[in-house]
Amino acid sequence: MIWKLERKQVFVSQFGSAQKFLEWSLENANEWFIKYPNKELKRHVDL
Repeated sequence: MIWKLERKQVFVSQFGSAQKFLEWSLENANEWFIKYPNKELKRHVDL
């Protein structure tokens, strides 16, 4: 699936690679968890 994303022009122009996309996703997820603390979710996810 990630390989298919890397081939799409819009994806490549925004992120450049699957690794950049994953890093961006994890950074945004971490910011979201900090902004909206929910003990139920934080118990199951360790960022």
